[in-house]
Amino acid sequence: MARFAAENNVLYARYGYYDAAGAFVPQGSAPLPLLPNDTGWQRLGVWVGPDTYHVLVNNEVVAANIPLQYRGGALGLVAGGGPAAFDDVEADRWEPVSDRIQVAETPVPVLQGEIRTAVDLGPLRFSDSFDDPEASEAQWLPFTGDWAFEPGFFVQRQVDGYDRSASAGERFESFVLRATFAHREGAGGGVLFNMARRDVLTEAHIVRYFGSSEVLAWGYFDADGVFQAQGTAAVPAAGTAAHTLEVRAEMGVYSVSLDSALVATDAPLMTGSGYIGLTSSESAVAFESVEVYDTASDADAATVLDLSASDGAWLSADGVITQLSSAQRDFVAGTGIAASAFRASVDVLLPQGEGLEFAGGGIAFHMTGRDNRAGGYVVRFATGGREVIWGAFDEGGAFKEQGNAPVEPEPGAPHTLTVVVRADNFDILVDGALIVSNLLLERADGWVGLVSFQGPVSFSGFQMTLSEAEGQ
Repeated sequence: MARFAAENNVLYARYGYYDAAGAFVPQGSAPLPLLPNDTGWQRLGVWVGPDTYHVLVNNEVVAANIPLQYRGGALGLVAGGGPAAFDDVEADRWEPVSDRIQVAETPVPVLQGEIRTAVDLGPLRFSDSFDDPEASEAQWLPFTGDWAFEPGFFVQRQVDGYDRSASAGERFESFVLRATFAHREGAGGGVLFNMARRDVLTEAHIVRYFGSSEVLAWGYFDADGVFQAQGTAAVPAAGTAAHTLEVRAEMGVYSVSLDSALVATDAPLMTGSGYIGLTSSESAVAFESVEVYDTASDADAATVLDLSASDGAWLSADGVITQLSSAQRDFVAGTGIAASAFRASVDVLLPQGEGLEFAGGGIAFHMTGRDNRAGGYVVRFATGGREVIWGAFDEGGAFKEQGNAPVEPEPGAPHTLTVVVRADNFDILVDGALIVSNLLLERADGWVGLVSFQGPVSFSGFQMTLSEAEGQ
């Protein structure tokens, strides 16, 4: 599938395929020099060859050499997000000729400050040019592959196999990561970031050369370690020359640049912070330098939650706390408050639109630690606000639902969720109306937090009053 899509005041050509279960798998996107509200006619086309396809907008190739997953089949039209008109549909045989495929030099529209300019990097937080092997060895943890330090290089030498990786020992949240490297054999070098742990790839993002020296891919490993693609793009052949790969991660999304050319924007972050790393697959790669810049200004830092005590992409501004990650999983941010008996309420605004039917948000309490959800209870809106569910996190942090009740709040507006917690039971209220009472508790106290499912979910007006036994 190839179609137009608008996001953050930018119009893109998005492309990918549907898997056997009917789920769309993105292969990439190309920004276009068109306004999203332009109602003029635009010509969208594809050239389909035996193994790859190309996407054209107004007769200019905007993405080339995209791998085909299926061959042969019917043609169709697709629309989403509003009314669309189609005219002048044509199909004809195309004979691939490699020298006629040139990707148009498409100017990228300014993204209204969502992604900072290249000169606005902020302070340097981490760097290594591998000139001092002893100092470098103290910073890096190789956990798969055959890694060695050479004068001025950190080299992964094992050509066979995938995801040969090493990590650095510091967590980053809002940053620009730059890595310069050259392939000595094969083409599969890249970077890791927002790693939950230093020694495994689960819940880590990755950007690397993929499948050939002319394709860059980005995505993440889920909680089971399975790679989930978020996009691919055709790039110049890697060869054996040095290339600089840059990842800019902030405000719940990340962008990718290769040799100063923007390749991808607004890819969703599945985790809000983590470690960085280097990686190669089916290739020997020599890394020359790694740099990490802090892109959060002093003003930004004052409005970002302490993500060392949470997961997800949490931001705070003007009294509104928002969790940005759209993943269908629970993200928790600790408030720094521990209590046993109390009344807590928060206004929750859920996202609306196609694909957000399961969004939810609410309150977690009696957690084992501020940054440890294990054993904690959850009360939150679910299924886009159509019900309230409650349950608990097990010792491994997995949510186990214990009950639910339907509600009918007005969509697109914030609604107040309240929990009244006593020594051994609790009540749930929505907009002041009692939903359920005297639900039994097995834990007597713990930390309080906010919980989000499939954001962006916004929270405001958080209030908490302790019982008279604990004081105010």
